[in-house]
Amino acid sequence: MTQPLLLPESFTLLIGPPRSGTTLIANTFMSHSSVCGVHEPYQRGRNDAYEATDIAAFQNDHDLDFTKTPNLAMKETTTRLQNVELSLDLAKSAQSSGIYTGLILILRCPFEAFLSQVEASRAHWGEKKLTEITEESVAQFFSRQRTTLRLICENARRFHVRILSYDSFCAAPNTETARLMALIPVAMEPHQKDLMPDETIVGVADPKFASTRGGIKKTDRALGVTELMATYRHLPSVKFAIAMRSLIALDPKKMTDIEKLDALTALAL
Repeated sequence: MTQPLLLPESFTLLIGPPRSGTTLIANTFMSHSSVCGVHEPYQRGRNDAYEATDIAAFQNDHDLDFTKTPNLAMKETTTRLQNVELSLDLAKSAQSSGIYTGLILILRCPFEAFLSQVEASRAHWGEKKLTEITEESVAQFFSRQRTTLRLICENARRFHVRILSYDSFCAAPNTETARLMALIPVAMEPHQKDLMPDETIVGVADPKFASTRGGIKKTDRALGVTELMATYRHLPSVKFAIAMRSLIALDPKKMTDIEKLDALTALAL
């Protein structure tokens, strides 16, 4: 007799804009001994039109075994709107299958993320899609962020939610990691502070991730951020990004995740 498929006990979607620390934070989360991780299945599979959103089919496609690592985590970026749609559909499938389902929304100052994207495109990536800072590239980057944020906010309340900023993680990685792990819930393990992935992670990590060995090294882009805001503040999408920057910078201790989700939802409309 065929044994029934062993589904995970939990499914956690970690999602955020590109260059927002999603890889760093996801690797920390996924390095827990009870977690099996998959990195960017829809972004990596875009050329092959990979679109599986049934949790059982997804498990089979990635040859996942939850016997020793019963908690499944998946990291995806909002590079494409389709990435977000597919990721949310997979989370809904997990939830419909009776799996405890969480969503971790990772955010970063939009202007820092944009400048990091430009740097990464110039130095690391074969596809040179964003190497110049122009009015068009700035407008498109922030408009995409607003569209994908709106979709996430429209669906987030059906899951158990955590909202995390890259800056708060860099400032207090142990505290923030413990808060994220409580979502499953499991206790944080000592080795997670090393911020490195282990063999349970499927996929290729961000090319800049290797630079974080030995601690988080955060680039100071204050001057570039100021110049961006001053030069392009007349653009509607940049006005959104300025408001987003202010909201992300708020002390996380002064707002619950749901309060911040409400504020993000209103901002993204």
